[in-house]
Amino acid sequence: MTLSLGLRALVTGRLSASGRLWEGFVLELGALLPLEWCKQLFGLGLWAPPMRAVAQGFGAASGRAAGALDPLTALFFGMGALGGALSLLLWTLGALGLIRALGHREGRRVLGVMAGASAAQVAATLLYQARNPALPLSNLLVPLACCLPLVAAGLGALADALPAASRARGRYGLAGLGLLLAAALAVPARLTPGLELSAAGAQAAAAMVDLVAEDEPVVASFTNAPLAMRAGRTWVPWPAPWDPLSWPAAGGGRRWALLSSLDGGRPAPLPPGLRLAPVRLYRGSAGWVALAEIRDSTTTP
Repeated sequence: MTLSLGLRALVTGRLSASGRLWEGFVLELGALLPLEWCKQLFGLGLWAPPMRAVAQGFGAASGRAAGALDPLTALFFGMGALGGALSLLLWTLGALGLIRALGHREGRRVLGVMAGASAAQVAATLLYQARNPALPLSNLLVPLACCLPLVAAGLGALADALPAASRARGRYGLAGLGLLLAAALAVPARLTPGLELSAAGAQAAAAMVDLVAEDEPVVASFTNAPLAMRAGRTWVPWPAPWDPLSWPAAGGGRRWALLSSLDGGRPAPLPPGLRLAPVRLYRGSAGWVALAEIRDSTTTP
């Protein structure tokens, strides 16, 4: 969860180091209600329903999610995240590079630039919202990138420590070691494709292209939004149970709903007077996707 920094004095009446302290309300309410309902109520990312403006007016929520600073937890979280990203050998070389940089005026200047570039993301980890165990490096990518030049500096320090007679041969060996380390770091991560890229997702997107007109709304959760976007159709966030007015009104065209196994079986219920008429169901190894038409309860099947 990337934490956007900013001043919110005009909204909350006080200075704040974060523009997303309202997420504390989502976390606290998520202990009582399905998390998907809370997302629909407060929005996600750039989508901001009216309830988010209400939460922003109150500033931070109470409790651990409010933005209470926890330096000790943030320290251990950062050490674990960065420590798991690089091997012990690289961290040893990075420590040598840090010592070498501290011993030179130009090196200290570079370290100052690195510290300034990393300050915002390091400060973000002080908040509970920014410490995501599933994506531990989401707020530590800049500090991680700043560690790599220190590794190179550590290699240079080892080369300079060799005797003059063998320094040339040693530098060739260290250069080869550096290439091996670079190749190891360049191995692409194997990420599981999203549901929209699976066979079931491709079939559902093709069905929407055939069945759904471009101006007809497709109501789906934030998780299923990429499916509607892949088909080039109009995505409407699935409204929260307490927001019946946000459901698309009946017009000249049809209204559609998109569900999948990623919803966890807990989509917010439809308001009175509406029902779902199943149209397509696709299954695959990545999960299932269902396309349904939203109809009035008085409409015959």
